[in-house]
Amino acid sequence: TESWTVTVDDVIETATFTIDAIADANVDENNTYTSVTPSLSGDDPIGTITYTLGGSDASNFTVDSSTGVVSMITRDFENPEDDDTNNVYELTITATDSDGNEDTESWAVSINDLDDESGDGDVEIIVIDDDANNITITPSNAEDVDVGTTTLNVEKEKAFEIRNTGQIPIEVFQIILSDSNFVVTNFPPLIEVNESSEITIVLLATQTGTFSSTVEIITSIGSILFVVMGEVINLPTIVVKNVVTPNGDGKHDFLRIENIEFYPNNKVEIFNRTGSMVFSIENYNNSDRVFTGIANTKSSQELISGNYYYTVKQGKNKLGVGFLLLQR
Repeated sequence: TESWTVTVDDVIETATFTIDAIADANVDENNTYTSVTPSLSGDDPIGTITYTLGGSDASNFTVDSSTGVVSMITRDFENPEDDDTNNVYELTITATDSDGNEDTESWAVSINDLDDESGDGDVEIIVIDDDANNITITPSNAEDVDVGTTTLNVEKEKAFEIRNTGQIPIEVFQIILSDSNFVVTNFPPLIEVNESSEITIVLLATQTGTFSSTVEIITSIGSILFVVMGEVINLPTIVVKNVVTPNGDGKHDFLRIENIEFYPNNKVEIFNRTGSMVFSIENYNNSDRVFTGIANTKSSQELISGNYYYTVKQGKNKLGVGFLLLQR
């Protein structure tokens, strides 16, 4: 017998294809733009087609690299962002196959000026803080908002009130967050004159680190942009010293829980061997809010020596469970 292998080498193949013409478009201000799906004529492309953007205004668009569909967020005619500031956004799309064969197509998207409705539109955003130190954000007043610090897997949220202070109803088309560590809830589609609606921005806390996100609220009277930030930390775990000997010798006189100071609003509960709760306290602190072998639920009597079951929680999160020995 004789065996051998045959290796097929990849070679650069030539294919000639063209992107069919894409017509220029006109879009009313404060409306989004989505292009047609490009179609190709000529030879079949080699392998996979990838679409990219070019042109003087490419940064104002996004493209789906696999389909070639181009999108643009709403634009305000009175505040053009194209390169020539003439409300004509020019772009070029390039289709490239796996062997580098390519073709381009250029077109423009023009923004139409709309007559303002009777009266003026105006909006402000109130950052709702528990301590009432609210911040007002307007289109000309971009404030950075600190969502706060939380621990891993414990979401942190901040509420915002969008208030219509103008004379015309305001449509909210879209709320865009640049960082996926944040999400927005309670999306309000329409806000009537002198009314308000609330949104909540949530820091998901799925990973540790310091995060920031640009928030763009796109409305029928323009966009408001501001930045939210927040931190997610990984706290040390608690360590329960599960022996209590309350004899006044300064050793194990109370149930010591190391690192409990990192978990405010905690709750410690202790149960006897029949499952009855004999002790419960919030904000355990290893100082004046501790378990010393005295019940505090149905009575305040000294508990007998023996094994007890404890739970340490912060909200719905269990920080620790186990058994402790009370020895008198």
